[in-house]
Amino acid sequence: MDVIVEHLFSYPVVIIDIGKTLNNLFKDERKNTKWVENIHHHSNKNYISENIHILKKYPNEHQFLLNCVEMYKNEIFKWHSVNLKITTSWMTKTEQGGFSSEHCHRNSLISGVAYDEANGSNVGEILFQSPKTSSIYPCYPTEFTRENCSHYSVAAEPNRLILFESTLVHHIGKHLGEESRISLAFNTFPDGEMGHRDSSISVKVEK
Repeated sequence: MDVIVEHLFSYPVVIIDIGKTLNNLFKDERKNTKWVENIHHHSNKNYISENIHILKKYPNEHQFLLNCVEMYKNEIFKWHSVNLKITTSWMTKTEQGGFSSEHCHRNSLISGVAYDEANGSNVGEILFQSPKTSSIYPCYPTEFTRENCSHYSVAAEPNRLILFESTLVHHIGKHLGEESRISLAFNTFPDGEMGHRDSSISVKVEK
């Protein structure tokens, strides 16, 4: 019997080894960032930078990350006609025993997060939540796969960049390491003409 499985409506998450490209940024921001507590419900020992436009200070790093986003949107989604700009960019810090609440990134199309190589070991992973829901409970599988899992974890490896659709709900898992878990996150939004005919719109994004 021939069986064909079609993987429909995927939410591709791209993982890129960026080497030491952001090392100077992380070194500067680990030392100089002013932190405010993340007040989202169910977050603990989790902080974000006061500055939500970090990449304005780092034009080379900004362009590198934008190039990665361009690759993601063009190679994966074939959105060649869409011009994206990075809108907000901020640092996050999670102390030992800390974690964040589940959230998505609003007013954004593609989001990214990169990790400092100085984070040490036992770093809290990023966990993505499946957008699928079940009307029958419990549907508990005998084996977890990409097709049936409710959450999927990606290790917050040093010098790693993760790109994903901004609507994908995610959170930081419990950070067990002694060193602070530092990351750079950013959002993007379409700039210029987009849409088609009577559904078209022109948007100007301020950098």
